[in-house]
Amino acid sequence: MTPAQQREYMRVFVKNQSTTIYSTGWSMKYVKSLAGEQLIAEFEKIRMAVADHKSNELRRTLKRAGEALEPDTSKKQKSTEAPIPSMPDVPQPKVVSSSKSSGSRRKSLGRSRITKPELDLNADDKTFINVVSDEDSDDEAPILWSAFAGWEVISTPLGEINAMYMMDQSTKHFTTLREILHMVDRQDLLKLYRLVVKFYENHPVTGAGLMLWGDLQVLMDTEEGGKGSSVWHHQSLWQISSWRLYTLSNVHVLETVSGEVLYMFADVSYPLSVKLMERMLKHKLEIAKDVVGNDMTTAEQLVWFIKNQLAAAQVSPA
Repeated sequence: MTPAQQREYMRVFVKNQSTTIYSTGWSMKYVKSLAGEQLIAEFEKIRMAVADHKSNELRRTLKRAGEALEPDTSKKQKSTEAPIPSMPDVPQPKVVSSSKSSGSRRKSLGRSRITKPELDLNADDKTFINVVSDEDSDDEAPILWSAFAGWEVISTPLGEINAMYMMDQSTKHFTTLREILHMVDRQDLLKLYRLVVKFYENHPVTGAGLMLWGDLQVLMDTEEGGKGSSVWHHQSLWQISSWRLYTLSNVHVLETVSGEVLYMFADVSYPLSVKLMERMLKHKLEIAKDVVGNDMTTAEQLVWFIKNQLAAAQVSPA
């Protein structure tokens, strides 16, 4: 029964019970009490019947729902096992053999892809020159040239130091040859070398004098069998840190990452290997900004000279 039908049923039941009880002559209070107890008992019966009816209806509903779901579940399970037609087939990459020949082939292909740019010896000489300002260098600012007058070794509390005297009565104290290349010319270097060699014929070579003596030997006496020739034995291992030209003395200085410093005249052939000359050109020759007007010309001549030596060494059977 619907809630409205239940209320109508209870109303009629109470009315009938009240009429029956009033006809027997019972008191009003007893009638109300009896009617109330019977009303409650009947209501409980009705409520239990309705509850049982709802429970039975719910069971039947669930049973029907379960029967309806069983075919769908089986279909779903079958569908998951079957291949999905909407997914496109992805082609699998071919398996490459792991044999040694295949591995070496892959390595060779990888090396062929990473190729270093070849050195173009036909490129303009200026391509291999890098003009830098004095602020980018540790060298001192150029000074007016004065003729070389003399040299000696001075002892100080910190050790020996070289002293170079000029015709204008100025004095330059230094420890390495690089420190004076911007203020001496080629003839000055030749005079200095003779003085140093003569001095150390009768004196032990130590300290700053030993360094100057070794640098001048590489510059002046580096041909085969010369005193400065041994320094070139390990040049295949050298990595270039700097390559600088000093136009006044016509000397270019090659410095390596491992600390070797090599002094060379720009127009003299030295025992440079092919690999080292290639590294020099790729690094580019550093030169200060034009001061006297012919610095760039001197630099181009040096690059041209190195290129010619490199080309001759490449075609030589040796």
